[in-house]
Amino acid sequence: MLWCSGKDFSPWYWMRDHKDESINWLYTRVQAHDTGKADISDCGLLYWLITGNENGSPEKFENFIGDGIPNSVQEIAIEKTLDANSIFTLNAIQDFPIITIPGFSPSYKDEHRKAMAIDAVHYKGVYAASKVQLTAPKGVYDITLTSLSEIDGESSYRLKVNSKIIGETQNTKTEIDYKKQTYTFKNIKLEGVSDIQVEFNSHSNGKIPEDNAFAFSRGRWTELKFHCIEKAIEKKIEGNFISIEAEHFDLHGEWAFRNDDKASGGRYIEYTGANSYQDVVDKNTCESNFEVKEPGTYTVKWFMRQPYSAEGEKSNNAWINFPDAIQVENEPVKGFQKFKGQGKIDFVMNGQLDLDRNQSWMTVKFEKAGFYTLQLSGRSELLQIDKIILYKDMSFEEAKIESNN
Repeated sequence: MLWCSGKDFSPWYWMRDHKDESINWLYTRVQAHDTGKADISDCGLLYWLITGNENGSPEKFENFIGDGIPNSVQEIAIEKTLDANSIFTLNAIQDFPIITIPGFSPSYKDEHRKAMAIDAVHYKGVYAASKVQLTAPKGVYDITLTSLSEIDGESSYRLKVNSKIIGETQNTKTEIDYKKQTYTFKNIKLEGVSDIQVEFNSHSNGKIPEDNAFAFSRGRWTELKFHCIEKAIEKKIEGNFISIEAEHFDLHGEWAFRNDDKASGGRYIEYTGANSYQDVVDKNTCESNFEVKEPGTYTVKWFMRQPYSAEGEKSNNAWINFPDAIQVENEPVKGFQKFKGQGKIDFVMNGQLDLDRNQSWMTVKFEKAGFYTLQLSGRSELLQIDKIILYKDMSFEEAKIESNN
């Protein structure tokens, strides 16, 4: 494939679906091409300038990008606990990084005023942003932003949680520079791990002359205070969550162990045999035994991955069977079922049944505590599996967090 794929954008979906927001932003630049074509030919020149490799290709460029751009947003994380008053604070210049977020002007630390700010000399009437990944107790919060008023403009501020705009406020007019102003965003739900982003702009009110024009405020802000007004009731996890590492299967036939730091425990399995869409092949059927401590109906998911070169729904499914439990779609089903997902680069939590194109989540009922068997058989070549999880009495997102833990 060349560096231009015409009107077909699918070869570049890996940028759209990447975990690094900087790479997601690059995909929007591909979409913005004035011809409407998926043309990244300039990246070929950039690849050559950086690597010196004159025989570059889109595949080599994708591998070069890898996990993402160093020092990008997802690498910055902080953990906070509640004090006796159910409060914790994020300090603008201590807890937030100095980074340039795609689509925003850069921010800087105003050490004298202990504030984050935007350089209004070079960036007038635009937004800067700063972001952090916050781990905090789950619950409902009132989040209070403290900003500094400025006589030359009334800057605006936006708060985003997990890329969703929670609210926006603007400084009121003032005759006193750097007087603290506060605004509280109420009833914000945090789910344990959240991306917190503060956006702030430079603004001129046309009152303070400066170099044949007027001065701009710098959007200075000093902190975010989090007050937990309703703590989440922690659900019981032990016994409601089962994780089966793929490398614990009695692997044989055309399955292979692989090593990768992205996999849980550093290992995963890959089906190396031919596609077997019609029949379950005995020699490629493996088993794993697991313990159910609490009877009940469990949802079944897995962490899977397709190889970089897989197209669409290639390399994305397997045969799965719980022979000594009750398998349920909308009604009980017996025997091996086609189980499918979709995802690249990272192992993705997903999984659903595909019964004559009637796609639905799979649940399994265990009528009593004890040991059970999971059977897995090869169906789609080069499918990669990290682990299979079963959970009950919790949401998909809660199970995802528990699995990552």
